[in-house]
Amino acid sequence: MEFSIFKFIGRLLGSALTLAVIVFTILFTISNSDSASLGLWPLETRLVVPLWVVGIGGLATGLLLGASAMLIPLAASGLERHRLSRKMNTMAEKQRENDTTDPAQSALPPPRL
Repeated sequence: MEFSIFKFIGRLLGSALTLAVIVFTILFTISNSDSASLGLWPLETRLVVPLWVVGIGGLATGLLLGASAMLIPLAASGLERHRLSRKMNTMAEKQRENDTTDPAQSALPPPRL
């Protein structure tokens, strides 16, 4: 396993970004202690929550929706990779069978390109 400076820089930047998001979240929570009233249009019931719950709840909802939207193409590419891997294994098996069953073919020199 070789050391890569790019991998190190990527992890360092990722850690710095994570730390910045955590600090921002803490500062946002401390700064917004006022209450917000939430309601849904046809209903008369209202919910009073701290403002930071609304902000962090919206962020968490966005993260979950974004992650679930990424799962669809990821699953499709995984299925395609699995299908191609099975096809490649089948073709390699047929090639091995052809190599062992045709002794005249193995006596020929390889083709020139």
